[in-house]
Amino acid sequence: MDASRNQARDRAGFTLIELLVVIAIIGVLIALLLPAVQAAREAARRAQCSNNLKQLALAAMNYESSHGCLPPGGFPVRANPASGVPHNDHSVFERVGPFLEQQAIFNAINFELNAYRNENLTAVGTGIATLWCPSDATVSEATPLIPDAAASVGVGSAAWMYPPPRPAGTWTQQHTSYRGVSGIWASSPSSLDPAEIRRARANKNGVIFASSSVRLAEIRDGTSNTLLFDERAHSYYPNAASRTPQLAPYYAAIYGAWTHGVYTFDGVYNNPPNRVRSPATPSSQHPGGINAAFCDGSVRFLKDSIDSFGPTNDYRSRGPILYDAATGNYLLAAGTRVPVFQALATRAGGEVVSADAY
Repeated sequence: MDASRNQARDRAGFTLIELLVVIAIIGVLIALLLPAVQAAREAARRAQCSNNLKQLALAAMNYESSHGCLPPGGFPVRANPASGVPHNDHSVFERVGPFLEQQAIFNAINFELNAYRNENLTAVGTGIATLWCPSDATVSEATPLIPDAAASVGVGSAAWMYPPPRPAGTWTQQHTSYRGVSGIWASSPSSLDPAEIRRARANKNGVIFASSSVRLAEIRDGTSNTLLFDERAHSYYPNAASRTPQLAPYYAAIYGAWTHGVYTFDGVYNNPPNRVRSPATPSSQHPGGINAAFCDGSVRFLKDSIDSFGPTNDYRSRGPILYDAATGNYLLAAGTRVPVFQALATRAGGEVVSADAY
């Protein structure tokens, strides 16, 4: 009887080899399941991002119903005393606030003053979840106001925006993962002269830009073929200062601030999505492309492989996009074939885009 009990006890345990086999099997299962879990999580984040853009598109359409035009990308409130160049304040997202259930924030904004004046600091520092892509890792992290970030790296060019006295306490600003689409290029008026503002507006071929007031009737390419909003990942902005790393805090603060007019619209320059990750081109943290909202309210995923110009880091006088320094206008070189990505960015370019081209 004692011998049989000992044999039973011997059979109850694992040998070392059996234990190693079990551990190896568990490791293989984890290796197989982890990518699937990560893919499922990213799919959920991408779906939430798509929903955010749909909400923004709906807000823009409601704005158009109330005002007769799509919301503007910014207005030149007053010029920089040092350079005379106007600062484009008050972004498209401020304008559509009442249609995003943000009436209280909208009421707190004084549109007659610079977006960064003391009177507007409460709105500047308020985050709006609809403006945050869940895959954009740093977008919800508030950053110091521009002068504080600039002072830390010896850059004083932004200090004019914040006339003293500054209110006591620590003030921050919030950011966004999304931008309005200004067309194939993005630029702002160089002065407050009404003629200059009209000149700059006439040179834009998208729907949201500085001093814009585009009506749906002007979108002759069709609302389903014209981009309204796209992604520009805030988490890439510090990388834009890679050549001068000491400026990273300054860039991280200023780029993508949700109330900042000039940094909340972009141009579809020579680059396909994510090819050149800079403040001037669309980008995202989604593998393979970006989400984009169209003027008909639909949201679609544009692949990195979409037919496009580029890539290049310089959009002035290089390749098919030319810059006329005498007039301040951009133009396409004669005979240029406009690729699909750039064609989707224009409101009335007359390009033919097939539904299966992207």
